[in-house]
Amino acid sequence: VDFNGTATAAGKVNIVAADARALGDIRALTPEQLERTKQKMRAILTDNLPQTSAEIQFSDLMPPMAPTPRNAALHAHRVHRVHKVRHV
Repeated sequence: VDFNGTATAAGKVNIVAADARALGDIRALTPEQLERTKQKMRAILTDNLPQTSAEIQFSDLMPPMAPTPRNAALHAHRVHRVHKVRHV
């Protein structure tokens, strides 16, 4: 397993891990978009290969955040600061 958590195996082309886990996050603009994404991910899990199983869990730690003028102003301010620091 390397620094990024990627594992490789050599010698056989049909090696299947007994257990695998993946962690990630979902960034959404609206609650509806978040729910649609979760439903699509759940649907993917229903198409398992023979003798395999899958499960998914969601922990909603960050709420969806739609674009607003205030968000855009904050983003522009931060981009300007980063650009200024890089060109000093």
